[in-house]
This record gives sequence, C-alpha cells and structure tokens, in this order.
Amino acid sequence: MDKQFLYIYIIDLGHGNTSIEQLRETLSSVHGIRGKAFVRNPQTFIVHSETDISELLKNKGFVFTISEKGEVENGPNI
Repeated sequence: MDKQFLYIYIIDLGHGNTSIEQLRETLSSVHGIRGKAFVRNPQTFIVHSETDISELLKNKGFVFTISEKGEVENGPNI
C-alpha cells in the first residue's frame, strides 16, 4: 500500500457565527475526509483529511489548529 500524509484539524466551533451545521456544509464539498468527530465537548471537532483544507476553513471563519501531519497507509475512507 502507498503511504500519504494525513492533516489533523482541531476546530473550535462557536466563534463568530460558526456552527456544526456550517461546518458540515463546508466539509460536504471536500474530498479526502477520512474521519470526523466531536471530542471532549460539543465545541471541539476533529477532522482527519488527506488534503489541506486550512484555507477553506479560514475563509469560512472557522478557528482551528493543525496537529502535525502524520504518515498513513492508504486505505478505505471512514
């Protein structure tokens, strides 16, 4: 199997007018999302992506951090 990098985004919802609904709409057009889930509380959302979506998130007003990119084996999307 080929290896590739996986971007891990930690998104803080609720800043400005960002919401889970807006995030779902934003992510619906993105290819390469491998996983997404709430963690710890309903304001912190994690997205694992095969592509860099930082500009898209920034343009939509989301506050986020990017964890270090990790190398993963290619496999089926979650």
